[in-house]
Order: sequence, then structure tokens, then C-alpha cells
Amino acid sequence: RNPVFAPDDRLLPPGHDPATGIYYDGPAVAPVAGTLHLDALLADFCFRSPADRANYLGLLVTAVLMPRFVGSKPLALFHGNQPGLGKTVLAQVLAILRDGRPTRTLSYNPNDEEFEKALGAKVKAGLTTIVVDNAKADGRRGGGGIDSACLERCVTDEVLSFRLLGASEEIRAENSHLFCVTANAPVVSRDLLTRSLVVRLHHDGDPARRAFACDDPEGYALEHRHELLGELVGMVAAWLAAGKPLDAAAKSRFNKRGWGPTVGGVLLANGVVGFLADAAAVGDELDPERAEFARLVAALAEEVGRDWTAAEVLALADRRTIVVADGEGPSRAVRFGVAAARFLGEPFDLGGGLTGTLRRVRGRAGQAYRVEVAASGAAANGPAGDPASG
Repeated sequence: RNPVFAPDDRLLPPGHDPATGIYYDGPAVAPVAGTLHLDALLADFCFRSPADRANYLGLLVTAVLMPRFVGSKPLALFHGNQPGLGKTVLAQVLAILRDGRPTRTLSYNPNDEEFEKALGAKVKAGLTTIVVDNAKADGRRGGGGIDSACLERCVTDEVLSFRLLGASEEIRAENSHLFCVTANAPVVSRDLLTRSLVVRLHHDGDPARRAFACDDPEGYALEHRHELLGELVGMVAAWLAAGKPLDAAAKSRFNKRGWGPTVGGVLLANGVVGFLADAAAVGDELDPERAEFARLVAALAEEVGRDWTAAEVLALADRRTIVVADGEGPSRAVRFGVAAARFLGEPFDLGGGLTGTLRRVRGRAGQAYRVEVAASGAAANGPAGDPASG
């Protein structure tokens, strides 16, 4: 229902295209130079950084390049530091530009079987922008966080498949959908986070006191949908005219079919910089396992130069209610060793201009752990110990 470019770079006209099998059910949209309406639409949103605004524009560009990225585009995770910042509005604007109308949202359900049924019902209803609104799950202090194997499949499978409620049939559809989750200060499972593009909103103070030049972004998107789509199509046309440059710096944990460099290249060709610039930092910020290890490294750093056995590390973690490995006895130490291997040699911010780096060393009683403290920005490279040891 929105104009798209075919993989051979043609902007498809309304109707059926025999070469691709795509049927575009919408009006003809011609490329428009500039981003007058896009800038007016986004002017009042409190994006945390220019990179977050660029990430959102990247989502809009993805929609008009959808045939290139069937089953190869990330989950859109709208993250705010408090309610009332416009996360759901941004998701609805995306739906309006894609389908010409706001979408019906659904709630997150930690029961993945029930959640799958709800997602399947939205796909069966013909929605192409699926919004999981105001997801709540406590992933800190050992909770599960936002975690769904079904939602993970929805991001990467070329064909969506859901069990039909009360029947042995399946709901199946080509995965040209965009899946969105909105949440306040969420903790997200690592598997889902590696499949996500994060758009952060941030405001200090009462959001209700903010003044807006555009007090109804959804209404603006509906009224000016044709112009907005023309500007998005124009951005891709400018990229094609520039020779389809790729953005080598647009790297994320999700990059199937060159999604990141391609979309980043479109943005760069139109003067938009910063796409995915904060991907690594944002991923770490929302990663529950990394958050707990950051607390652990800070606790270990209180005794600089000390070598800790796995049992001593776990005892300290228990005293500080830091969750880094479950279970009891020797098997718990093994699980801790496996989890710690991911973070060996990585500097964690300790505050005060210092970083702490977890190392695995050989102590008097065998394998041990040590935290090295250095000034922020100092080289923290060097051997990370033996990652294969349990």
C-alpha cells in the first residue's frame, strides 16, 4: 500500500508488476527533492541523539525498499526514558505511511504461545506494520525481560508462519512486515536485541509541559501522506542517481542482505548522518546480561589487583544481589565461566574517568579472575586469558 522500488531499482507504478509479482495498491507517487514535510513532521520529537532521528528515517526508507529486504529488516524498538514522549505516535506514523491508516496495536505477553496467536491474528487481518505497544517486563535482577522466540522469527524468516487458533492450519505470509515494540526503559533479551534497530526518545522534566509546533503528528501524516511518500521516494532516487553508495560505517548486530550499509547509503546521499552510530552502545544499554556484568566488574574493581576464584566471584555476586549465573555447586561455576567469556577484555565504565576490564588469569589455585582499572580511553587490549576454560 506504499510505493516501493523493485530490486532492479524501478519505482513500481500502481497495479501489478509481472516481473516481480508485486501489486501496488496505491496512487502514483513521483520523487520529490528535499525533506520539507519530513522535517516538519519530526521537528518536535525529542530524539535522544541525531543518530536516533537518523535511525527513524532509516525505518521509513526501509519501507520503500521493502522488496530488497523481505525477511531481512530489524525489529523497530522505540525506547523512552519515561511515558508521554511519542513512541507510539512514531510507530503509528510509520503505519500510516505504509497502509494509509493507523494500526491496531497489541500487548506484549511473556507467554510466547499466546503471544504468537496475537501476532498471527494481526498478520491474518492484513496489517503490515505490527505494533507491540508499551511492552512491560522486568529483566533486571534476574527477570526475563522482553523475550520472544516467535518475535525473533518474525524478524528474520522470509515467510511468516503462525499456528491458527483452534485449528491445525497455519497463517502464512511473505515477510514484508515491519514489527515494532514501544517500551519505557526496557530490558530486552540478547537474541531479540541483536535483531533490533533502536530509536530512543529522552526528555528531562514533565513531558506535558512541552510545546509542539505540530500538535497532531498522526493527523499531519494522514493529511500529507502523498507528499511524505514523495520525499522518501525522492531520497532513494537521489541515492540511485549518486551511484548507490553504501555506508560502510553503518554496522549493527543485524545486517542481513546488506540492510545497514544500503539504508545508511540512502541517508548519506541525502545529507543524513549518524545512522546506527550508537548501535553498539545502545545494545549494551538494553542488554540485561551486560548490565549485571557491569555491576560485577564495578564490585570486583573495589579490590584492584586481587585474583578471585569463580567461587569467590559468585559469593560476592550473591552478597550484592548481582545475577550472573544460576544453579548451585560446581556446575554454577562452569556456567559463570561460559557467561564471563563474552565480556573478557571488554572495558566497563566505572565512573570518574575510569574503566574496569575483566581478565581471566592463572592464580595459585588455578584459574582466577582479575579486574584491571585504567583511565577511560586507555588501551584495554591484551590477552583476555583462556576463553576455552570453564
